[in-house]
Amino acid sequence: MKRALHPAWLLPAAILLASCATSSGSLLQRVKETEAAEAPQERKPQPIVETPSTPKKGLKIVSTPTDAEVYLNGIYKGHTPLAIEELDKGTYKILVQKPGFHPFNAWIEYLGDPMVFVTALQEITGFLLVRVDPPSAAVHAGDQRLSAGISELRIGSYEITAREFGYEEFRTRVEILEGTRTEVSVDLVPSRFAVKDLALKRARVNPDNPGLLGVAEIAFRVTAAGTGELAVRDASSATVCRIPLDPFSTWDQEVIWNLTDSEGRRVADGSYVISLSAAGQDGESVSSSVTVSVDRSLVIAPRSLWSGSSGLLYAPSADCLPDGVFQGSLLLSANIAEIRVPSQLAFRLGVSEDWELGAGIGLILGSSSLPVLASLALRHTLVSPGSRFGFGAAVETRLSWQFLATTDLFTDFSGLALEVPMQFTAGPCTLLAAAQVVVSPWKISYDSSTTTDIGFHSWMYLRGGILLDLGSVSAGVSLAVRSADFVSEGLAVGLPFQAGAEAHWVVPGTHMFLSGVLMAEIESASSWYGLGGGGLGLLY
Repeated sequence: MKRALHPAWLLPAAILLASCATSSGSLLQRVKETEAAEAPQERKPQPIVETPSTPKKGLKIVSTPTDAEVYLNGIYKGHTPLAIEELDKGTYKILVQKPGFHPFNAWIEYLGDPMVFVTALQEITGFLLVRVDPPSAAVHAGDQRLSAGISELRIGSYEITAREFGYEEFRTRVEILEGTRTEVSVDLVPSRFAVKDLALKRARVNPDNPGLLGVAEIAFRVTAAGTGELAVRDASSATVCRIPLDPFSTWDQEVIWNLTDSEGRRVADGSYVISLSAAGQDGESVSSSVTVSVDRSLVIAPRSLWSGSSGLLYAPSADCLPDGVFQGSLLLSANIAEIRVPSQLAFRLGVSEDWELGAGIGLILGSSSLPVLASLALRHTLVSPGSRFGFGAAVETRLSWQFLATTDLFTDFSGLALEVPMQFTAGPCTLLAAAQVVVSPWKISYDSSTTTDIGFHSWMYLRGGILLDLGSVSAGVSLAVRSADFVSEGLAVGLPFQAGAEAHWVVPGTHMFLSGVLMAEIESASSWYGLGGGGLGLLY
């Protein structure tokens, strides 16, 4: 019996393929020569000047801790670390002081040679004795956790807090004086049982979304030990399921409803009331409720941001992230044979139900010029594609900037772009297509002898792809074909074109996903090169 390949193997498999990434023909060599031509011109070697521990001239004063005041013969000179370059020979009295520390005085003989004076200031301290009931309570002086018994603290004013689950929080302020002992007695008062801040992390959820994106996350706080239960009811007030809760042993509680009924079946779309009934050991009973909307049109899934907009590697989708949902991702690809590593860090954010903001920064490690790319995109969905069947369309504008490169691996070259992404969804399969027009003061070139003078240039990208979305696993292939420069070359195809294959796996029970990618720049059957790699992302 054959065993299915677990999605967790997608990323290691992609990295393995990346190590075998190869090329044919002269395209990769031309890309490297073009990038090298864009590198800053070599300058004459300059002597390396290392900063010594002692100054070239004058007196350097260093203290632990830093930022201490320095006085020389009673005259204020600045804060440590401090360099005094113009100083006559002679005998000087140095005073180094900082609030909360003993001042340090010393006489030095400065002979005119470079000199470093180092001192460690000693804290001025006092003592605090805290007696607390119950003894297990956590006691803090400001941000410092105090141990049982007497604690030595730097002089000053401190807020003392004591906390223990099931008790009211204690707060008071004390003044620690030099060499003296201050005492604080803390008798915590038992809390009356209560439930606070019952809320949903997301009030609208889709059970078809992967990981924690497809469940209802409920959070609340309790003040003391007790027990409780969640009851889920539909719009007709019929009980869908009951969720018994573990005994409360800490303040913060988190519960997940996996959007199924008592028989384990996924619930239908609609509104559901989640009611919490809880009771404390003191006999106090409380109840509270929240409403969640189950909506399968709410699609939240990982998307590639490689070409500056969300979708597949080289083809954008027409959907937007829901309002307030965020994706961040880091993607690394490589041609190991040539030690060339294009990489990208990017994010997208739903800013309303029909608008999405995206941004990214990419670079090509291993290149002699180290090209850098940055982009900012704004997308508006015109027609929502739905979650299972339907047509979708959007309009997107993007501003991109590519530094020290005239090649176009990311298909996101410097300029202002206007793009119209479209998609047709039929079950788990989605067809993507897009047309994009770019205007730029620079020209795309794979020729190291081409000048990069500023002018007016314009071209078009045609993009397409197929996306297969199976919930926790999604995969796709995509293609981007560019026209030649309309201004200088007229209507013609611009080579090379780009192609990519990718897969993403949302780690069960988390907001994280892993990615594996294969890409290629192709000029002809005999002139192309490939890249492979993977990445890590977060959807929240």
